[in-house]
Amino acid sequence: FIIDGNSPNAFATPENLLSGSRDGSILLGLSLFQLEFQSGPGTWEGAAVLIHAHEFGHIAEYYFDYIGPVPIMELQADALAGCAMAHQILIDPARAMTANQRMQELMHASRSVFSKGSYDFNDPNFHGTPQQRLTAFQAGFLYVAGSNQQRGIRDAMRQTRLFAERILSR
Repeated sequence: FIIDGNSPNAFATPENLLSGSRDGSILLGLSLFQLEFQSGPGTWEGAAVLIHAHEFGHIAEYYFDYIGPVPIMELQADALAGCAMAHQILIDPARAMTANQRMQELMHASRSVFSKGSYDFNDPNFHGTPQQRLTAFQAGFLYVAGSNQQRGIRDAMRQTRLFAERILSR
């Protein structure tokens, strides 16, 4: 965890900042998690997992060399988070619920996380609008959960990049 003060944040870097890391590092802000807990005590754990999955998406982008403009990388990381969340329910038989039920369960957490998007299209660190971010997450989730085929990481990387590019072109 990092002390993120008045700027709630989490980030990923290709640098190995922590002992034992080898493909990059994810740093999660304490203020960000406190904010999520305060906004939804019943769903903050889902938000925490979603934030971590988003940052892991960036680690995958660095590892597979899917580097590009910030908005595309951010939306791809959102879509990869959706893939990860769907994969979680597919491999966990204890969670006997449909993809639609799980998506509904995740909606509150994802709305909270993605409400941190902005409309400042000229900002070089623009992450996408809240709706673009939610759309990317849902696209990634349904890409995995809506298929009878197992999805490999390389296919997911290609498909989520396409999702991000399409969302931004609208």
